[in-house]
Amino acid sequence: MVGTPQTFEAYGCMLRKDDPQFKKFVDTVFTKTLTSGEAMSYYKKWLESPIPPKGLNMNFPNESRSG
Repeated sequence: MVGTPQTFEAYGCMLRKDDPQFKKFVDTVFTKTLTSGEAMSYYKKWLESPIPPKGLNMNFPNESRSG
């Protein structure tokens, strides 16, 4: 996708059906990552900062922090 986003939507994750153990694992990891603040460090690293080796910056600020 290119250009100005029309909206900002919540993130999602797809996983296979009928595997409650795997879903529990994914839920646990997501919950830990979000509640610890680790998710924000990943967001800043990959979407708001220069990415090696070419220093490309996505310049995609996190809307939840801007207002």
